[in-house]
Amino acid sequence: MITLGALLLLIARPLTSLLWLNYGAMTLHRTVIGDHNAIDITVAEAALERSMAISPSRAAIRNLAFAAYATGDYPGALREAEQLGGEPLMYWLAGQVHYALGDEPKALEAWRNAGASPYLTAQAYQALKQGQLKAAEQFFRLSLRLEPRSASALAGLGETLYVAQRPEEALDPLSSALAIDPDMHRVHYLMGSIYRQRGDNKAAIEHLLLAAKLAPAITPYADMLVDLYRKQGDLTGADYWDAFSTDGLRDRPHRR
Repeated sequence: MITLGALLLLIARPLTSLLWLNYGAMTLHRTVIGDHNAIDITVAEAALERSMAISPSRAAIRNLAFAAYATGDYPGALREAEQLGGEPLMYWLAGQVHYALGDEPKALEAWRNAGASPYLTAQAYQALKQGQLKAAEQFFRLSLRLEPRSASALAGLGETLYVAQRPEEALDPLSSALAIDPDMHRVHYLMGSIYRQRGDNKAAIEHLLLAAKLAPAITPYADMLVDLYRKQGDLTGADYWDAFSTDGLRDRPHRR
């Protein structure tokens, strides 16, 4: 009977710890992707601390580090992260903390150890999607500090500058992106748009042709080609690309 009781206790402790860990992690995740509710973060931290008290684990420490970061407890976040040694995720978090504290060199060092350029690029694209152009530019430039030949980051920086109505500044990163990956159809489209604004229709058509051939299903590429060809008096070119344009695809079923 004593042996059975000891066995049950042996099983129950890690199971209880795991339950608190999962509850804390799920609560923290829901809070971080939601509205950063301070009460929920406190609940998550309490659950994670209970899990640690019963059976310490790297997973609990990892979540406590993110909880501390979410509440602005930057020293606490770094303290928890340092317990996990060289985990890439903790290097990433340390970079976030150092950047929030205004220490860019330390942030870059931590992010470099985490191989964080793709994550910074993803963060920048999310900011661009939300119209946060200043943040997007900052994160694209940080990503490029880590990986200067990232075609994705160069393309994103160029698009951010273009959306911010700084087309002349956008040309350099866009051109650099195409030098690395010439098949980036959206970059060709942006280059074509800039040259069109400049009045250089020949260069605009060259890039738009490449964009449209690489991605014929994206009708704005063909729309712009139709417009440029018509302005040049090239009705043959305009008619050809009209079949791939927004109007052409809309009318196609009626042409039978």
